[in-house]
Amino acid sequence: MFRKTLLIIIILLAFSLRVYGLNWDQNQHLHPDERFLTMVGTAMKLPITFVDYLNPRVSTFNPYNIGYGFFVYGTLPLIMIKLLAIKAGFDDYIHLTLLGRLMSAVFDTGTLIIVYKIVALWEKRYRWDKKIKYLAAFFYTIAVLPLQHAHFFVVDPYLNFFIIAAIYCALYFFGLAALPYLFLSGLFAGLALGTKISAVYV
Repeated sequence: MFRKTLLIIIILLAFSLRVYGLNWDQNQHLHPDERFLTMVGTAMKLPITFVDYLNPRVSTFNPYNIGYGFFVYGTLPLIMIKLLAIKAGFDDYIHLTLLGRLMSAVFDTGTLIIVYKIVALWEKRYRWDKKIKYLAAFFYTIAVLPLQHAHFFVVDPYLNFFIIAAIYCALYFFGLAALPYLFLSGLFAGLALGTKISAVYV
C-alpha cells in the first residue's frame, strides 16, 4: 500500500511540476519552435474526407498545402492537438498553444511511468533492490530537460514517450516472449517516426 501511494505521489508531483505556470509567457509566444507549430496548427483545416487526409497532395493537414513549404517535424503531434482543439473549442492561436503544452505535460508524465515500468522489469530479471524503480521515477520527475520541454508545445515530449514506450515493449517481449508486445513496440516506433524523423536511429 505504501509503495503504491509513493508512486502516486511521485506521479502527481511530476505532473504538477510540468503544468505549473502553463501560460509562462503570458500569451507572447516567445519560443520560436512552439510559435511555428502553433502557426501551422492554426492554419490547418479539417480535411473533408478521410480519403482527402490520406492524399498528401490535397490534405489540409499537410503543412506544404497550407503555405508552410519548410516543415521538418512529423505531423502526428500537431494533428492530434488540432483534433483535440477542434473537439474542445480551443482551435485558435492562443488556446492551441496552451492545449499543446498541457498535452506535452501529460505525455512526459506518461514517459515517467514507463521509466518506472522498465526499471521494474529489470528488478525482476536482475534481482535489483525494489527501491530503485521509485528512485528512477523521482529522478525523472526532477530532471531539468524533460521539465523544460514539458512546458512547451514542441514535439520532444511526444517523441520521448513513443520511443521509451517502444523500448519498454521490446524489453518486455525479450524477457517474456509476449508476442503482442512485439507488435506494440513496432507500433510505438512508427508513432515516434510520425513525430520526428530522428526516431529512425532508435
